[in-house]
Amino acid sequence: MLRLAVVISFAFVVAFPCLGQATVTPIGAACQTAEGVAAMGYSGVPSLGTWFTLDVTGPNHLFDSAQTRTQPVLVLGFALLGGVPIPPESFPLQPVGCELWTSHRIVVPMVPPSPLACPQCTEYPDAFPIWIPNQPQLDGLTFFAQWLVVHTQCGFSGCDPAPLWIGTSDAVVCTIGP
Repeated sequence: MLRLAVVISFAFVVAFPCLGQATVTPIGAACQTAEGVAAMGYSGVPSLGTWFTLDVTGPNHLFDSAQTRTQPVLVLGFALLGGVPIPPESFPLQPVGCELWTSHRIVVPMVPPSPLACPQCTEYPDAFPIWIPNQPQLDGLTFFAQWLVVHTQCGFSGCDPAPLWIGTSDAVVCTIGP
């Protein structure tokens, strides 16, 4: 009986982190695209009253010689989807094995830098800082994050709004702590 209580207690602590502990836990796996793999990164932990940054490495460019662009898009949510595959028939060149791990409550496409401020820039920003307010009510709140990389064809008349493919990074489970 005691062993069962210990196992149940351990499962409860793993499933529901204790208040007072800021954590970031990687989940899932990134998919292979024609331009490589997008990888989720972060600096710091989501502690009350601090900045926490999510970043991405991998496919990312404004325009190339083939007149394509690959734009990072950060997806934040409060529900874990558990690896829902993007069907290969969704987009013309969709890679197999790309999975969505988080609901999409907040979608943040990275905005290209101004050509006046950075005329030599060839990539979109690859990091997104998040301010965690110093509100005790947020202690213990869990959210999920994942990067998408959206690859589109561009031409003289602009970029096609329909992507050729969407790649996915691994994801993270973030729990806010003090």
